[in-house]
Order: sequence, then structure tokens, then C-alpha cells
Amino acid sequence: MLLKAASNQWKVPVEECYADSGKIYHKPSGKILLNGELAEAAAKLEVPQNPQLKIQKILKFLGKSTLRADVPLKVFRQSCFWY
Repeated sequence: MLLKAASNQWKVPVEECYADSGKIYHKPSGKILLNGELAEAAAKLEVPQNPQLKIQKILKFLGKSTLRADVPLKVFRQSCFWY
């Protein structure tokens, strides 16, 4: 729906657009829109009955362990509130 919203805004075929890292790109022109900029327009579109899902091999984070940036701050905090 985000791709469709972007293609509508740019007045280009949806096949010329692709999504990556929270952005929608138009291949031929190099135009870029953030997903947040398209959310309202995409919400007004009809929800597809059979949406095309991403294939497993192109997913970047699903099924992979990642480091949490907030853990060291919680564990190795210099001063605690109970001191």
C-alpha cells in the first residue's frame, strides 16, 4: 500500500518503485519518500486481498540475533537510584 501511495504521488507505475529501510524509492528518477510521509495516503487505499509477502532470504532482521543497545546502560550504570 505504501508503494501504491508513492506511485500515485509521483504518477509513475508501481512496478518502478521499491521499499527498503523505511523508505520508498523510484528507480528511474531516484526520488525517495519516507514511509511516514506516505502513511496517511496509504491508509486511504483499499487493502489488497492477497498481498505479496517478502521472501525469507531478503529479510534483514527476522530470525537473526541482534545486540540491544540499551542493555549495557542498564547493567553498568555508574550510579543507582537506591544509593
